[in-house]
Amino acid sequence: MTAREKALSKLWTDRCTVTVREAKTNPQTHITDFVPRVLFTDVPCRLSFQTLSAADSGSAAALTQSVKLFLSNAYEVPEGSQITVTRQGKTLTFVRAGLPGVYVYHQEIMLEPAERWA
Repeated sequence: MTAREKALSKLWTDRCTVTVREAKTNPQTHITDFVPRVLFTDVPCRLSFQTLSAADSGSAAALTQSVKLFLSNAYEVPEGSQITVTRQGKTLTFVRAGLPGVYVYHQEIMLEPAERWA
């Protein structure tokens, strides 16, 4: 780990677990079911929250929140993964949305709240 990576990782005070759903077929019934599989757990990361406002014509501005996960490049997070983040003693659950922004020492992944994991 380089000095820059060490310095960056000191900012990562949150911890995350990434889980994917895999298709598993029962050989006797030939029924396919989706079962969760943990890819990695307790990985240092950082959440960033940004509130965005969009003004509608003639009405009050609507507020939306953008959530971004900062994570080492050493981990690959497939699209649609469930990401559970522990932040200051609270557990938050998200799903990965879209492609990650990959940089030299880290990646940035846009997240959406996991209301229902499809």
